[in-house]
Amino acid sequence: MRARLDGLKNRLRAKDDELGRKSLEMEGLARSLREAKAENKRLQAKLDACSEAKGEIDRLKAELAKERGQSAVLTDYYNMTEPRWKLFARRY
Repeated sequence: MRARLDGLKNRLRAKDDELGRKSLEMEGLARSLREAKAENKRLQAKLDACSEAKGEIDRLKAELAKERGQSAVLTDYYNMTEPRWKLFARRY
């Protein structure tokens, strides 16, 4: 009976040791998960900032295209009216 009780105590001690190791492993995994979540949050913030910057770039590209169009119209107008102004200037 004593031998059986000692065997059960040894098994209980072994299970307690295993439980301690598993607890440490679980703490390590929880720490890793927190770090991964923090990294994901940081990367999401960076992605959001890049999306905002891309939107600003797209807006500026559209504005540039509009300015180029207006510039082309003004250049065409100047090229069309320049000979008239030169002729007018020669007369007076």
